Amino acid sequence: MWLLNRNNVLYLMKENSDKYLEKLTLDPQRLEDVLDAQKKLNIWMKSPGAPSTIKKSDGPEPLLHTVPPDPVKQPGTQYPKPPVIRQTTPNKSSRNGVRIRGIVMHCTTTRSDQSTIAWFEDSKSQVSAHYLIGQSGTIYQFVNDAEKAWHAQSANGYTIGIEHSALPGDKLTPAQEAASVALLKYLVQEYNISLDQIVGHRHLGQATSCPNALWPTAEDLKLWVNRKLGGVADTPTMFLSTNNKMRQVGPWAGLLEMDLRIGNELFSVASGAVGCQKLRLPEDPRSVPGNKEPIPQGVYKVGNIDWANGKDNYNASWGPGLGPVWVGLTATFSDDRQAFGMHLDENINFAAGSAGCVVFPNVSELERFVAAMRTHDPKLMEVKWNL
Repeated sequence: MWLLNRNNVLYLMKENSDKYLEKLTLDPQRLEDVLDAQKKLNIWMKSPGAPSTIKKSDGPEPLLHTVPPDPVKQPGTQYPKPPVIRQTTPNKSSRNGVRIRGIVMHCTTTRSDQSTIAWFEDSKSQVSAHYLIGQSGTIYQFVNDAEKAWHAQSANGYTIGIEHSALPGDKLTPAQEAASVALLKYLVQEYNISLDQIVGHRHLGQATSCPNALWPTAEDLKLWVNRKLGGVADTPTMFLSTNNKMRQVGPWAGLLEMDLRIGNELFSVASGAVGCQKLRLPEDPRSVPGNKEPIPQGVYKVGNIDWANGKDNYNASWGPGLGPVWVGLTATFSDDRQAFGMHLDENINFAAGSAGCVVFPNVSELERFVAAMRTHDPKLMEVKWNL
């Protein structure tokens, strides 16, 4: 980093760039400006990569350095990731394969974003968080979600940590609250996190007052989360749809072309039997046991991965036509048929398809499906026939 002095304004410039990270006004007539400038200069000079050069210029004001937001992982996702400014920290480690399933809310003891940034960038602090949200609503990201930040001791392995710039008695500013809600909506959707797993640092039983007055009690945070994020966790993250075209070749000829999407993974699947491709809505009274028609349109709760004979044993079978894996589906609507699920189309070569279930054509695709289930852990699946 380097400093640019222009018309009594001091800019903290990005290394090897003509854009600035932060600026302060040098007005000697205002004592508060002088004191604020002294504090910021002290932070700048103590931060890693501290400014080593200063230049003076009377030219135009430099542009602010910004980082474009991460691309959305799932096209059309309901809650895209809000824009973040990328920062670095040495204080991080591997999750060692542990799935993200919680979020810890923190507050700093300063309103200065730069002070917290400098603290996280210092290897001696041994502290970091995934995100910092300033009082202006700016979101900084220090650690990739897939990595472990050092913010909540024993909870680090399975949680994402979000810091909020605030003094101990502060409440969230409107801009800060809006940014926090936007980030939470994205994270809850992306990692299928239950709303009751959004907790304050102190609420984990750890010896800290954090998040202080932002959410004084666990109940305060719970009420805030339910008010701001209610319903987000109920968004389906697995989708089954059809273009209403019939397959012309292969063992599934005569069945509908259907796509199953989990995260970025796309699968070609089947449901129903040849000659029984009537698409039913959930209220259709003819969706009865034994009718061999495709799974009705609607939302289903997704069950666990159940193995016929031991985890990852693809040589076993639950019974005729089912194969080694069964993932149960429970309709969230009333329907006469109950045996909904996902499995291998074990009889694809002589009795293709499956009445009411969703089936995969071979073991390799089934293995890929199991991997996607483990990665994304979907809780709800939406079946949409686009009728």
